[in-house]
Amino acid sequence: RALIVVPAALRINWEKEIDKWAPKLSVRRIQGDTQERFANYSLPINVLIASYEQIRQDAIPLGNIVRFDVVVVDEAQRIKNLHSETSLAVRTLQRDRSWALTGTPIENSVNDLFAIYRFVKLELLNQAMNKLEIHRLMKPYFLRRYKKDVLREMPPIILQDIPIDLSPQQEKAYMNIWNNRYELIK
Repeated sequence: RALIVVPAALRINWEKEIDKWAPKLSVRRIQGDTQERFANYSLPINVLIASYEQIRQDAIPLGNIVRFDVVVVDEAQRIKNLHSETSLAVRTLQRDRSWALTGTPIENSVNDLFAIYRFVKLELLNQAMNKLEIHRLMKPYFLRRYKKDVLREMPPIILQDIPIDLSPQQEKAYMNIWNNRYELIK
């Protein structure tokens, strides 16, 4: 059994994609009040799709009831804050495997990376490691796809600088900020 945790707006999209690519799997979006949601978790359905908000409400009691073969979190930047309720909730889910999907670069901070890996593979990374150790250890668990490899038909990015003139009012406002910049940063 799989549980896919996604932003609420993506639940229908995941359901459609699973129906398209794996039509023999039974799929259900988690919906309704607490009692109805827990009834759905207990049903023998191959793939359940829940929102982050639902999992935040359901994870602790759910952890004692259901174990999943895999839990997938889409838009994994939603769990990048290690101490957020959402991050804690997805980590409490009982599972054999964990996948985190994100299109957002995770190089924003090492803490973001640690938070996501606490979900994916708890014991893999620690904050005492240097950058080289981190990259070496996470390589087998990390798949990075580049747009050029996936969407070959996309034209290359064209950078173009276009100078524009400011209106007299815009120029006056800009010069006022520029001339007072040191006072503004104090």
